[in-house]
Amino acid sequence: MIQMHAVMSEWERDQISIRTKAALAADKARGVKLGTAGKANLKQNIEERKNTADAFVAKLAGVIHGFKSSGLSQRAMVTQLNQLGIRTAKGRESSLIQLQRVIARITCPTEIAIIKQPMPDENRLNQKPESETKCDHARN
Repeated sequence: MIQMHAVMSEWERDQISIRTKAALAADKARGVKLGTAGKANLKQNIEERKNTADAFVAKLAGVIHGFKSSGLSQRAMVTQLNQLGIRTAKGRESSLIQLQRVIARITCPTEIAIIKQPMPDENRLNQKPESETKCDHARN
């Protein structure tokens, strides 16, 4: 019985190898550059994701500004978005953290947090790292 299981496992291994080699050959025939790693390989995917996120935020910006001008809290905004049937970019119900990310993107679309590492002297060992952003208003 164990020998039969071993034979089937070897056969499956061979089938996986054949499928993988065929897929790589098809990609190479289409002109895909195989074996590319690093930022250059991921740049297109990152740009597409950023553009999708920007488009989603642009659609929601008016609604969010309306909620803010009405004086709603962020939790109330999430409730309103879900009651109105406004879904996230992936089609799910809104959550507080997702709303906070949308608001941050509306407020400062180029916001990138930079963490300052503490210097290893005794006075600073117990302090938490300071956070900076490129947007001045985000610090307030």
